[in-house]
Amino acid sequence: MSYTQAIVQALIDTLTRTAGLPAFQLAGHVPNLDFWMGEVRHAKTVLDDYKNRFDQMVAAQTAYDLNNPDPEAANRRRTHDYHYEPLKVAITPEHANRFMRQLNAVAERLIERCLQEELIELSKADELRELAGLPPFDQESSG
Repeated sequence: MSYTQAIVQALIDTLTRTAGLPAFQLAGHVPNLDFWMGEVRHAKTVLDDYKNRFDQMVAAQTAYDLNNPDPEAANRRRTHDYHYEPLKVAITPEHANRFMRQLNAVAERLIERCLQEELIELSKADELRELAGLPPFDQESSG
């Protein structure tokens, strides 16, 4: 599992668990909602930037190989303590999109749950949505 997959899945799992807590326990997490919504935005940025970071890594490794021609390089890769694996994409666009949907859904669920339990005001919910990179609550379409 890649770093990106690990941090995104851990955040989804944590927020899912938090959103499902009884109200008295959920109340204890309210002071940290700004932090968690910031983590949602961070995870979304990590996902958005993944392809660029991967492309840069491939380019740098390729440039190194081109600038350091050495017939023994393949042997050193094979015998190095770290088992060499050719670079491969860990997060496909489909994976990234699925993670984005899951992050948005769980962040929205947590905010909605806090509203439902009257632990936060609507204005705070909108602040949290902005922190997480979600659209503001639309009172017209909600009912």
